Amino acid sequence: MKKSCILTISALAALTSGYPALANVFFTDTFTSGPSTNWSNTNAATYTGGKATFSNATRNYIYTIDTDYSKADFVATVQLTNDAGGQGNNFFGMGQGLPDSGFFNEPRAGGDNSYVLLSYAGAGGWIASAWKNTSTYELLGTSTLPAGTTITAKLAWAAATSTATFSLDTDNDGTYDYGTSIVNTNMASVTSRLFIGGSEENVAIYADNFSVVPEPASLALLALGGLALFRRRR
Repeated sequence: MKKSCILTISALAALTSGYPALANVFFTDTFTSGPSTNWSNTNAATYTGGKATFSNATRNYIYTIDTDYSKADFVATVQLTNDAGGQGNNFFGMGQGLPDSGFFNEPRAGGDNSYVLLSYAGAGGWIASAWKNTSTYELLGTSTLPAGTTITAKLAWAAATSTATFSLDTDNDGTYDYGTSIVNTNMASVTSRLFIGGSEENVAIYADNFSVVPEPASLALLALGGLALFRRRR
């Protein structure tokens, strides 16, 4: 039994090596020991208490070293928390993500980008919107949540249709309360990295439990392929 498991896993690994960038773009990060090696621009945050903390007056962010996420189907999630008092902004998305000096250095310059922007106003609640590039956005929703509330943001990318679907779980119960899809057909395959960050007006923003994994249907196909390969080798 143990030998069968090992062979099946080996077969799956062989298949995944041919999947677009599978070997290095899919990862998780709890930030417990600082950022993993999958991130760049890591000095944009501090890492204490098992979280990435963004606390500069202008929006700052970390982004993945890998730049070809648009080539594969994936689901990325991250938990976001705003500090008490004042106004804070957090964002999470994909694209070239160069800082826009005319918009608080938010990573929306440098070509196509798709991301969700969460704006917190202390105890006044938050407003969430999904953006494409610098000019097109769609309101995800508003809610009166206490300062310090942690929510989960999800980005699901479908490579065949170039569609980014953003959704939010405001009480972390596994049910996403708000969602919208953005078709971004000009997403360049060599500049589609993931990024997270935020902060404005000296309010700390926290990111935790980041994960980017294959889209479930793709993962299931890979698993079936691994089993088939194992059976053929027997």
